[in-house]
Amino acid sequence: MLRVEIRPGTSDRQVFAQVFLREDYRLERLARHAELSALYRQICDSGRTPLIIDCGANNGMATSYFTDAYPAARIIAVEPDGGNLKALRRNTDVRRVKIVQGAVASTSARLSIQDPTAEAWAFRVSRDPGGDVQAFTVRDLLALEPDSVPFMIKIDIEGFEEDLFSANTGWIARFPLLVVELHDWMLPGQRNSRSFLAAMAAADRDFVFHGENVFSIANDRRPPEATPLHLAGSTATS
Repeated sequence: MLRVEIRPGTSDRQVFAQVFLREDYRLERLARHAELSALYRQICDSGRTPLIIDCGANNGMATSYFTDAYPAARIIAVEPDGGNLKALRRNTDVRRVKIVQGAVASTSARLSIQDPTAEAWAFRVSRDPGGDVQAFTVRDLLALEPDSVPFMIKIDIEGFEEDLFSANTGWIARFPLLVVELHDWMLPGQRNSRSFLAAMAAADRDFVFHGENVFSIANDRRPPEATPLHLAGSTATS
């Protein structure tokens, strides 16, 4: 049975409602859920381990949901905030989850948390050479589990997706499924989703809205491990 901790006076209750009551990450709502389930089983049947990366893991509730929904998967959970990391460790099975303290970006860099007094689900990062948060590329994260097969990446990074998708997007083709929360609603007038939309326009993928998230589903039905690293027009291999 899944058990998670809700920290008093935080946004954890809202996160719990999103993840476990509304089930924002439940793929059965998608028209292509059977195909995605077949891809997951195909990876397992081949003797390989499906890989899920949770970028912006917060308190670990989404990570915990993924461990329950995909019991054969290995999960990398990335989170920059120290308080959230403590909750993440308490709420997840550390035997199946590799926890990475840091953030995800288009290039390796140093970042800082812009608003350390924000709600626990709303921390934002920005580039800062003197910052105390390490940014990893998706390629860096994939290298942590070289024997696993990419299946899904969930990205909820409070607007920093503008940086993540601005360069080095070859990794997109390696994931059958991307789940991304965009933040134009939070950052009006900043065209924050432009790099994501440009990257998706170059890819052979469906683009489905459900709740707060965009589900980007690959149309290439080859096994994920055979998917080429480079996208057409990509400038790097991260």
